[in-house]
Amino acid sequence: MVLCIFGKIAGSYDRVVEAPCVIPGLIDSHVHLTFDCRPGVFYESVDNVIKIFMIHGVLGVRDTGNALSNVVLFTTVNGMFCISMTYSIEKPPLHRPFMRPVRSVDDVTGEVEKAFVEGCSWFKLYVNIDEEIAREAVARAHEKDLRVTGHVNGIGVDKAIEVGYDCIEHLDSIARLKPSIGLIEAWENIDEGVIEEIARKMASKNIVLVPTASVYRAAMEN
Repeated sequence: MVLCIFGKIAGSYDRVVEAPCVIPGLIDSHVHLTFDCRPGVFYESVDNVIKIFMIHGVLGVRDTGNALSNVVLFTTVNGMFCISMTYSIEKPPLHRPFMRPVRSVDDVTGEVEKAFVEGCSWFKLYVNIDEEIAREAVARAHEKDLRVTGHVNGIGVDKAIEVGYDCIEHLDSIARLKPSIGLIEAWENIDEGVIEEIARKMASKNIVLVPTASVYRAAMEN
């Protein structure tokens, strides 16, 4: 299946592959493309970010939280770079400036509609989302064929599985069996058998875990 053709890159070559699908490059499944808001240098930062990805063979990314205008800016700089955007909501106080505030279930439907109209593929529930809002968000997002991902601080991983998340972000989320902020304490008190049971539950419902392990490795190294 040929997804898109933007012309031939210097040094590239053709190869016939007998397969139902061909991936022309790597896909990074969890990024926040750039938060560089310095006047006059954002365009340059965008160009640099794209070059870094493409040098390493990454031609597409799943941006899991950012200003929606980024997709236009990035594709203007380089049309070969594919971006799947995520619409992020959170119950105040907000942790990031691009989060859309929802204070109750009454706010959810409107935000899902905006995500759908903006062409987002994913609907993300951030740190402070409680169970009531999560249930409503999953139901409304799935009605629009949007996939739901998020952090589980506000509801715990068991509830995230129960209410129907399609994806859970970050490996550390697995230790948050119940609503929690204390990550170290959560890992200190978890049993390996519990981890295996969570993995089985997720697999049975086709729930994906995006571990983002490279982020933790970089943090420990630096």
